[in-house]
Amino acid sequence: MGYKTYTCPIARTCGGCEWLAVPYAIQLRRKQEWIASVFANVIKQDCSQLDEIAGMQNAPTHFRHKAATPFAPGTQENIRYGFYARGTHHIIPCQACLAENPQARKIFNKLARVAEEWHIPAYNEDQSTGVLRHAIVRIGWKTNECLLVIVTSHCDFRHKKEFFYALRKTCPEVTSAVQNINNRKTNAMLGRQSHVVWGTGAMHDKLLGCLFEIGPQSFYQTNPAQTETLYQRDRKSVV
Repeated sequence: MGYKTYTCPIARTCGGCEWLAVPYAIQLRRKQEWIASVFANVIKQDCSQLDEIAGMQNAPTHFRHKAATPFAPGTQENIRYGFYARGTHHIIPCQACLAENPQARKIFNKLARVAEEWHIPAYNEDQSTGVLRHAIVRIGWKTNECLLVIVTSHCDFRHKKEFFYALRKTCPEVTSAVQNINNRKTNAMLGRQSHVVWGTGAMHDKLLGCLFEIGPQSFYQTNPAQTETLYQRDRKSVV
């Protein structure tokens, strides 16, 4: 089986995808070897007792259906967003990510532009000032639903109504939006309080014919295609 090997222009500075440039066949082989070493005492070097790792049909790209970004003040009221560089809170700008559903970064870009237009300041974590802290996007794998969570430092802020109205017009692909309030000095993205801005406050997706409702705080695997593969293998092993 042949796989295409991908490269990312910000891979070294972002540090989020350590193996992206490693050919996928080699990735799978290394994982198999690592699993064998972990269970070496159990299998007594008899690797036939281990199932083969089930890789994806193609080298995995755009498989993550959940994406997040921090926001920070830029120059002249511009808003910076992207990924934190490894081990820091320095933001590496990112317009497109090979690991994520392509729609996610487009939504973040629109959100930042609308916030700039309505002078909604990004949160400055050193000074605990500003409004816009994070955003999280969840996109249905088998559905057209999209949930956007906007994390702010306060519930109310200047031009809030106009900001959300403009955002809804700019992002028609977002079927539901939620404002989450996080006023704590913490690295955690989400606070305890949420308010539905539009839609139901949740999105739906399907796995193996089952319908799931996913809210801002819900756990749901970011790679649903491989989640189905996992559940199917587990079911076979039980039978």
